Amino acid sequence: MTRYNSAVESPANANRKSLKETEEAELLEREKENTADKALSEFDKDFSNYKEVAQPAIRSLKSAWGEEIGRTEERRNLRKVKIDIEGERAKGNLEQDELYCSVRLIDSNITREHARHLQYLTKSARNVILVAQADSNVEVSLVESDFTLKGRYNGWETPFMQAIDGMETHGWDFIEIVFDKNKPGNFSNEHIGHDNLLYPTDTKDFQGSPFIVRTIDYTTKQLVTFAKKNGWDKEQVAKLLNSTLKDRPQSSVGDSCDKLYALHSVEKVFYRNEDDSFIYVGWSAVNSCDEWLREPKRLFLGKVAINPEAIGMEDKYVQLFETSYPIEPLLYSISEEKLLMSIQGRAELDEAKQDAVISLLTSYVTQARRASGLYFGTDNSNGTPLDEAQTNIKLKQGAIFDARLAQFKIDSPSPEMVNAINIIIGQSQMERGDVNYAVQSNKSTRKTSAEVKMAGSEQELLGDIKTLLLSISLRNIFTRNFDIYQSRVKAGLLTSIIPQVKLLLDSYDFIIKPAGDIDIIERQQKIELMQRSWQVMQGTAAAGEFLKDLIKLLFPAEAQRYIQAIGVDEAKNNILQAVSSLIQEVMLDPATGQIKPEFTTYAGELQQIQQAVASVVGTTQQQDSTLDIPASSNMGEGM
Repeated sequence: MTRYNSAVESPANANRKSLKETEEAELLEREKENTADKALSEFDKDFSNYKEVAQPAIRSLKSAWGEEIGRTEERRNLRKVKIDIEGERAKGNLEQDELYCSVRLIDSNITREHARHLQYLTKSARNVILVAQADSNVEVSLVESDFTLKGRYNGWETPFMQAIDGMETHGWDFIEIVFDKNKPGNFSNEHIGHDNLLYPTDTKDFQGSPFIVRTIDYTTKQLVTFAKKNGWDKEQVAKLLNSTLKDRPQSSVGDSCDKLYALHSVEKVFYRNEDDSFIYVGWSAVNSCDEWLREPKRLFLGKVAINPEAIGMEDKYVQLFETSYPIEPLLYSISEEKLLMSIQGRAELDEAKQDAVISLLTSYVTQARRASGLYFGTDNSNGTPLDEAQTNIKLKQGAIFDARLAQFKIDSPSPEMVNAINIIIGQSQMERGDVNYAVQSNKSTRKTSAEVKMAGSEQELLGDIKTLLLSISLRNIFTRNFDIYQSRVKAGLLTSIIPQVKLLLDSYDFIIKPAGDIDIIERQQKIELMQRSWQVMQGTAAAGEFLKDLIKLLFPAEAQRYIQAIGVDEAKNNILQAVSSLIQEVMLDPATGQIKPEFTTYAGELQQIQQAVASVVGTTQQQDSTLDIPASSNMGEGM
């Protein structure tokens, strides 16, 4: 029998001790993990939890945007130069004889930039250029035309014009892509407004924001309709209405304060659910309600897929939910500083310059007005001071004055002030890309053609940079629009689609870019190149076709009529050439190449006809189209 020394631990005891230590270690590890999970849970609460997560987060975001919202209103006032002249005089900031000269430099610069952007947006005959990914040679003009027709519903330009204006003024603005069954393509684009879309102020990647908030104003009647028909919480809607209407007076119908049509601000809240990666959208009124106005739901923009396992019509389609925010920013500039809030628009860039121009011009006009007046003083050589009553004397003919009067003048303003104003305006023009301003405003007549041409080229390059930024945004917007359109067509949910269009949309995926890239920018470049090349081409056989292509680019609407007229002229020329060749063939002896004897009497007249035909047709082959007349002795034989 084996005996163990008491000082040596038995194997059974050692195993029990090892097992206990393992269990204690595992328990300690679980406790650490639970503590870590609890700590992380404070930062990982579901955004759908309104009271604990969404409401505090939205309130915090609105508070963080308070300063920017205030600055937005200031920039709008700067653009309008809204100044209370009488109020400024009352404060002593303006003298009674001072004339305040408002110069809307900010508004002027924004308006000038509108031209290029709006031309890029609206002057093309189509919205997009499509290229089939599987086969770039596929003819897709029918799809381009149909998509453009669906996208250019009544008023389609307005949201883009508003967003472009906001982008140029403040530095950025937004368009939201919306599913709308009432529109021809089941989509529409809505302008949001610079200060109506709130996101974390440290955002660099807009689509990477954990949540964003769009503020929208609805009337009392609209909110009641949402509660009745759109699934909004009736109790929360009632709380909102009672909260915002309780202090408003009851007014007559038609008054803007009428409770039925009073406006209420609500928040459309988008957030990304990390569990399924879908975008969710809910509605709130954080200052009035203690729960969601409408519970968050996955964002659906109308895209569907046909369910191959469907039994009946009810489950024929599968809804496709969105994984990115349906909002596209329009940015005035892009730089290495990626923070969106750092982008400046023209209002901020031109604020100091506008103030300087207004100050200089006001001083210039005020001094000119004062210099045009008559000023008198007493010739008070003995130094006796005048009392108050004698300092406000009106001069009148036939009156006797008790002191000698001396006239004096205030100096007129210096012309250099005008030069200073022009320098400031010129600097502003250069900053916005109008680099030829200095050339055009140069009073010197010694402007070289190279100087003017270089200034124009630099302006075109800078203008293209601004247009490129718009092109990026439009491509993203039109891509989202096209995805909805293509999905609805493939599912058979859009009517009035011709079979060829549906076949193409069923068969291919497409690369999309704004038509303005080709129809406006590349078209203009091609026109300039063809116009410069016309001197070379007009004397060649390709002149006719070249001219037709140029006419199509210059005058798309009238091109067919012009080309048809050219075609009639070409037909006439072809007939004249055919008759000329036939006469030549009949009159010449094929063996000798000389005119046949029976035609020598008419040789002179026929020679003139041939030359006239060559002149009308414009051919350069004069020798081939005229008769080879023999020596004058032949003429004599017939006389």
